[in-house]
Amino acid sequence: MSKRALISVIGLVVLASVWPLVVVSGQGDGQMIDGFETGAFADRWWGYTDSGAWLDCVPGGPGFASDTALLMEFALGVDVYGGCGTEFEVAQDWSAGESLSFDWRADTPGLIVGVLLTSENTTFGVYLETGTDWQTITLPWDSFTREEWDEGGTLNVLDPARITALDFAVGHWEMQQTGSVWIDNLRLSGGPTTAAPAPDTAPDSAAGGWRPAGFGAAGNFIGVAFDPNQPGVVYATSDVAGVLRSADGGQTWEVRSAGLGNYQVSAIAVDPFDSNTLYAGTGGFTGTSHAGMYVSTDAGRTWSHLASTAANNITYRRFRTAQVIAPDPTQPGVILTGSRQNGIWRSIDSGQTWSQVLGAPLSDTPPQVFGDELLNDEDDPAGPPYPAPTSSVVFAPDDAHTVYAGFDGAGVFKSSDGGQTWAPVSFGLPDAAPVKGVAVGNGGVVYAAVGSWGVYRSTDGGASWVRANTGLEALLPDHWITSVTVQPDAPDTAYATVFSYDYPNVWRTTDGGQNWSSAWDMASITPDLVYDPAGIFDAGVYPTLTWQLAIDPFDPQHLAVVNLWAIYTSRDGGNSWQETVQGAQNTCVNNVTVGDDGVWYATHWDAGILSSADQGATWTLLSPPHSLDYYGQVDPVSGHYWGLERVTVGGTLYTFTTVDPWSYDHSLVLRSTDGVNWEEVLRLDRPDGEWLGGVMLGLAADPSQPGTLYVAQDGGQVYVTTDNGFTWAPTAGQPGDNSFSYALDVDSAGRIFAGTVNDGLWRSVDGGASWELVYPDTVFRVLATDSAVYVPAGDGNLYRSTDGGDTWARLTDLAPADQGDGVPLQGFAVAVDPTDPDHIVFGLRDTWHAADAGGGVLESFDGGATWTPANEGLGQLSVSTLTFTPDGGLIAGTSCAGIWFRPAQ
Repeated sequence: MSKRALISVIGLVVLASVWPLVVVSGQGDGQMIDGFETGAFADRWWGYTDSGAWLDCVPGGPGFASDTALLMEFALGVDVYGGCGTEFEVAQDWSAGESLSFDWRADTPGLIVGVLLTSENTTFGVYLETGTDWQTITLPWDSFTREEWDEGGTLNVLDPARITALDFAVGHWEMQQTGSVWIDNLRLSGGPTTAAPAPDTAPDSAAGGWRPAGFGAAGNFIGVAFDPNQPGVVYATSDVAGVLRSADGGQTWEVRSAGLGNYQVSAIAVDPFDSNTLYAGTGGFTGTSHAGMYVSTDAGRTWSHLASTAANNITYRRFRTAQVIAPDPTQPGVILTGSRQNGIWRSIDSGQTWSQVLGAPLSDTPPQVFGDELLNDEDDPAGPPYPAPTSSVVFAPDDAHTVYAGFDGAGVFKSSDGGQTWAPVSFGLPDAAPVKGVAVGNGGVVYAAVGSWGVYRSTDGGASWVRANTGLEALLPDHWITSVTVQPDAPDTAYATVFSYDYPNVWRTTDGGQNWSSAWDMASITPDLVYDPAGIFDAGVYPTLTWQLAIDPFDPQHLAVVNLWAIYTSRDGGNSWQETVQGAQNTCVNNVTVGDDGVWYATHWDAGILSSADQGATWTLLSPPHSLDYYGQVDPVSGHYWGLERVTVGGTLYTFTTVDPWSYDHSLVLRSTDGVNWEEVLRLDRPDGEWLGGVMLGLAADPSQPGTLYVAQDGGQVYVTTDNGFTWAPTAGQPGDNSFSYALDVDSAGRIFAGTVNDGLWRSVDGGASWELVYPDTVFRVLATDSAVYVPAGDGNLYRSTDGGDTWARLTDLAPADQGDGVPLQGFAVAVDPTDPDHIVFGLRDTWHAADAGGGVLESFDGGATWTPANEGLGQLSVSTLTFTPDGGLIAGTSCAGIWFRPAQ
């Protein structure tokens, strides 16, 4: 024990009745002090009694949020005075901070703790009396006073730049007492935060290679989160596109999904100590080996898999786990996460390893996923008991030791020790409450979004709940409250989002839930008709399914909300909204065709047909009206568009497309002469199908016979028209299998190639009168050029025939691995440069699990002899279609992050 430490204990005895000013505040921010969280304390501990005996002073022990929380434990006998403590040597300049902060609690009230700093050769101290609840203590430098007993000291005022040691000392001056004090999260407050890489500001497109060339919106955005450290930075997540980032408050966006193994991102969080570090929870399919959590250390530019999450079956699912990743706001590297089926987990090493801190509560009631079977989870157990999915894990903003978790089917749980132990706090909530989200404000105010039950509120930290639905009654129980968000420092102000096509989707209260009013006035919503051309009839006009709202921590009037179609921001607390989707490419592209005039034409799931005359800078909606929407009005975008062919007959240019309306069980072929006015030329009932439910994916024109076109329907037949679409009939013969995919093409000799999922590639040389199997493996695409036929095959390789399909040569030598779900990557896209037939590009994707990552693009300049990756700048590796422009530029359609363009090399 050092002499200075011995004097400190004596000082405690002398000054036990002296109580300097102590500042107790909310959670401190700032830089963690080096050395405290390492666990190497044994040689720094000391204990003292007036009899010279050592006390039981031990390091380590059970911390509230860190396994290395400082534990000072002692036992004093009759007529014994003493105490124990620890000493830290300080090897850094603390002058950048304004105060010293830490979290603490004791098992015995009234213990006296001295906080002692040595500056030069002078000891300065503050003395505190313990309580039994965790508190955050902040001690400004001017609260430390010079110890009168330190006669050798030469300074009168503490100089933080010259601090050389820090001691904590604890003792009790009544006989026969024992006690323990835990101290954690030692940090400097008020100064700069932990050193981190410089904020990311450059757009991805600056990297060169591919650039985004699609439009925004048109897909399901399911999460949104503001960066707590950088004003203007906000992230959105998609169920098919991955992660999107905005550096200007949500006005413009970039896709940042490189490295994600699955693009269904159901939860995202920004590290409170380093804005370049992000955590994303992915995985619509738990079986895949790349489901689970991913981490990025460069603001989302690249991601790496935290494999331990998959190993522990920590999985995520859209609509269920939207707010479940919670980095500890006071401890770098400590993270809590909820899982879709196995409770809450905790990591103390930035996600490298995990321990379960709460098993999933079991419920006899299945999770309620908005009453729509399309949104139910195929991995749910067949019967009770059901493990309740974790919907939220949220730290209290004014007490970092308090954490709340919502469970869909099991109410709310609470932790008072930073997430290490949990207890239910659901008194007043419905039985088996389907909690969709939890929001926590200052002062113990907590809100819960409870599905069709509405909103509940607690003012006592979850001990009791009351229903707070005044103004929302008309929505319930037929509609759902999907999330609730609170303004932390003004907890009477909260927002709720609603799953509804009939009512406004955002509601606001300013009196703690006593009254709610619409914050989604249709007249105040400004759609973006430039960057969301596919939503021209929908954006901002009708209510839709809305998932989450976030409040800007730097400006509570700045809001962002995500829904089934788009992203919206408000700068006035929800009084008005602007659709802000520039760059938010969230579309599933099926085909891209380039006309002789250089105009691009693209077909999509949900978004219809669009064209671009400026290489993807802007797009125009072409898709025709074909069905009635939910309101009985003509809806031009309610369906999936697949094939597109442009043919010239008798001097007139015709455009054909295949489409499957959402609202009907039939498929259509449509025709137009101007791209604006369309007519139905073929309608087929939709069979059960083998792959995508009986849809007409394949459409091909015979280049040698103007006016002759073929369509193939999954689970149906190959149909032909020889009079430019006026009449159609099944071909006289049919392939031996009808699991038709996109693979349908006709070469210049009139040979028809039809690919199937279950059987292989079939060929007809007589207009469909007879068919023969020419390639015996799954085929999703086929490309017939003037000189060859190319097949991206089910074994993940590219094949070519130069004799019309009689023989085949394998151009690649790939062995895609099973990704843990029984489905390796498969060949899917191929294109040949019209300016150079030796220039070939080939893409792979996971054809069965649409949200799983693909293999990107491979490129050959020597006719397929050698291949290299061609993915620089490509925002997503699940490439569904590839097309060259007449000058050798390359277009990639993805599934599903829109369209990307690489100019001619």
